[in-house]
Amino acid sequence: MDKIRRSWALVKSSWSVLRADKELALFPIVSGICVAIAIAIIAGGFMVVTGDGAREVADRFDEGSNQSWSVGDLVTLFIIYFVTVLIATFFNAALIGATLIRLRGGDPTFRDGLRMASSRIGSILGYSAIAATVGVVLQVIRSKSNAVGDLAAGVLGIAWGVATFLVVPVLVAEDVGPADAIKRSGSLLKKTWGEQVVGNVSLGLIGFLVSAVVAAIGLGLIALATSIGSTVAIGGAITVLVILVAIVAVIFSALNAIYKAAVYEYAADGIASGVFGQDALSHAFEQK
Repeated sequence: MDKIRRSWALVKSSWSVLRADKELALFPIVSGICVAIAIAIIAGGFMVVTGDGAREVADRFDEGSNQSWSVGDLVTLFIIYFVTVLIATFFNAALIGATLIRLRGGDPTFRDGLRMASSRIGSILGYSAIAATVGVVLQVIRSKSNAVGDLAAGVLGIAWGVATFLVVPVLVAEDVGPADAIKRSGSLLKKTWGEQVVGNVSLGLIGFLVSAVVAAIGLGLIALATSIGSTVAIGGAITVLVILVAIVAVIFSALNAIYKAAVYEYAADGIASGVFGQDALSHAFEQK
């Protein structure tokens, strides 16, 4: 219950920051659009080069396909990871930069966030290359389709996620390169929460519960429309479900970045900034 209580407190605190600066939600929206366009362009180029259809391309990069990876496949996979991580990291950096301004008493704009991310573009590019390489390695391990591969990829993925949890805030707030940012992220966690830390409080649980409620509402509307037998009603219900899911995804993406900015401030300075409580942030990570 304590975990749920702290998670809910963090959601409310993050929401208050987002409500004060509603334009912060623009960052995940623009990021999602850019990622979708980039993937479409890369996939289209791959289909032109290989002559594969959309289904064949999807099967080719299915992590459970137990396939042998060609050099071309690995290069394409790396490009996909690199471009998507680059876009996501850039706009996350912009969002976190704007959030740090707000937590420090300022009144940020969308342009302020973009300016802060642009000033760190070199480090963002370097980190994206590192993260893409890790992503490719984990994907290849998962593609072996056996329990050992899944377990190894899962453990490595969790370890990577914890170690890099504060990388983007570090890249924004400190003038360091990508490798140093990863080291700094890990050292901040260890300094604040000790050795062998694991995540304890996050927005993921609340996000899952909200998503479940939204999905139930959407599916209920679709079932009602189906019982009526109206094609227009069914299409409308599906549209409502898609819109609701998109809204939840955007909001929690923004809330998660705001939360990371607050955790970074707490880890770096030992102070719970703004509306964030000391109790919730102090329990963000705990010993294994």
